[in-house]
Amino acid sequence: LNVGIEQNSLHIVFGEDTNFSATYNGFVNGENESVLQGTLAFTCAYNTQEHAGNFPVTMSGLSSSNYEIVYADDAVLTVDKAKVTITAKNQSAVYGEAFTLDETAYEIKATSGKLLDDITVTLVCSYAVGKNAGSYDITLNVGDYADYDITTIGATLTVSKATYTSDA
Repeated sequence: LNVGIEQNSLHIVFGEDTNFSATYNGFVNGENESVLQGTLAFTCAYNTQEHAGNFPVTMSGLSSSNYEIVYADDAVLTVDKAKVTITAKNQSAVYGEAFTLDETAYEIKATSGKLLDDITVTLVCSYAVGKNAGSYDITLNVGDYADYDITTIGATLTVSKATYTSDA
């Protein structure tokens, strides 16, 4: 009796839980897995959700007085990087006033998988007090993360003209 793993249960995205399911080949007399004793167990190092990558999967736990059980020994779980999009938000300022960018100026969204780590984002804008009114690009700098495929989307800082009030 051959016990294998469903191929569609061997591919997930980082942050997702494993959900292995078995396949069985070789029963006779119309029998199925209900005639086996024990509980099928899957062992995989990814259960720690340490990193994206490839992880061997082993099986054990079944017995039978009528079947020799042979477990698949080549099963590998592929854990893809989670896809993350970081989007800067458009900002506005008035000429001559101080302006800062902080964590409220962007949004992080996992488009697949889950966010399990903090992602450090640095926002960059060339505007400084004294520069002309106008539009300035806001860009995002993000380091490399082994478990995430990160896309960044910049925004615009619009600096409006200051209002001049005459003392006359």
